[in-house]
Amino acid sequence: MTEDVIDNNLFKCSGLPVFNQFTPQRIEKEFPLLIEKLNLEFNNLEIKFSELVSNNDLNWEKVINPLNKINEQLKWSWGVISHLNSVNNSEKLRDVYAKLLPQVINLGNKFGQSKIIYKALKILRETNNLDTTRNRILDKEITDMEHSGISLNELDQKNYNKISERLGELSTTFSNNVLDATNKWFLILEDKSQIKGLPERVLELMALSAQRHLRKEEIIDPQSGPWKLSLDIPTYTAFMSYAEDRILREKLYKAFVSRASEGDQNNSQIIEEILTLRTKQAKLLGYESWADLSLSTKMASKIDNVENLLEELRRPSLKAAESELNKLNNFAHKNGFNISNKLKPWDISYWSELLRKEKLNLDQEALRPWFPLDDVLKGLFQLCEKLFDIKVVEANGEAPVWNEDVLFFNIFNNSDNKIASFYLDPFSRPESKRGGAWMDECL
Repeated sequence: MTEDVIDNNLFKCSGLPVFNQFTPQRIEKEFPLLIEKLNLEFNNLEIKFSELVSNNDLNWEKVINPLNKINEQLKWSWGVISHLNSVNNSEKLRDVYAKLLPQVINLGNKFGQSKIIYKALKILRETNNLDTTRNRILDKEITDMEHSGISLNELDQKNYNKISERLGELSTTFSNNVLDATNKWFLILEDKSQIKGLPERVLELMALSAQRHLRKEEIIDPQSGPWKLSLDIPTYTAFMSYAEDRILREKLYKAFVSRASEGDQNNSQIIEEILTLRTKQAKLLGYESWADLSLSTKMASKIDNVENLLEELRRPSLKAAESELNKLNNFAHKNGFNISNKLKPWDISYWSELLRKEKLNLDQEALRPWFPLDDVLKGLFQLCEKLFDIKVVEANGEAPVWNEDVLFFNIFNNSDNKIASFYLDPFSRPESKRGGAWMDECL
């Protein structure tokens, strides 16, 4: 491997990624070269640490800085690939991601199970007079290594690593199954009675979705249809809130809550295997369960503490929920819902929306035009300025993005120095983007 290959590849491991250059083909070709490079650097680092330990010449800069450097290279490069797999998913990228994931897990385990690095960190903690922050960093690094199996014997380490690799594979398959199952289910509606109650905005969304699905060149009239009913969140939540057709609401609800539970995308056995493997891994590390392992680094510290807190919340919340449900049932019965029936899960959003309109004179659809994205962001950023003494400035075009809808912003302090930047990807793309509201690190 030559230096020219490394210098000219995608993985600079610094600055903002040029997302549109990260094609599955280039990732598959160039990421293994980075793994090879990091393995070599890590082997050299272990040799260097052995010398430092032998010469009793350990300090923060000589230990933590080179560790951070090598870890950040892996974090940056794999972070870009993982991010694209979540926001710009495709069959080819999935295959490449699945192929490379074991290499990343193995390298991470190699870092976490290095005896010389573990020894150097412990000596550094015991012999250097460090401040509270640095001691906290050291404690976390040491704990992370202990949770990576550094103290296990050779056979148990092999079992731990095998489990880690399998868990990574299962997690990826689980996510892919949910995305595939979400995209697989749909209904093409052609009867106007099926879309009765839906706002114009929702009809436009469903008509556009139908046009793309049916591959029609002419624009479909939102009032005439057809309309595509699917499980992507914007369509699902709107239909459950406004559609008068109870049979369709039930069908949509049951399809949504049972995603990836049958056929080729069945996650049931995957969940069972994940639970079994997590328990095995926790026991290898000396914990009774995965929950005990997870809580060992958290404020709650014990399962009983979590359960007690949940119970403290459950008791008053349950009473309030039962009271609100009774009120909703009574309202529904007074407004045409069959008196002999009780509300089902697929009725709650629909009748709640009607109750809000009647009791509070609150119509979410009527409010929507007053809150376009640009105005909402402007108000949010003004609030941030008041609370945190910062300034958020739009900088679209300054950084490469993974989709044309993605926005980019810079953050400045009160001295007009740029202190951070962030991307905003505000729209749903059910065919390629993971659902939900979430965030990721870039640098």
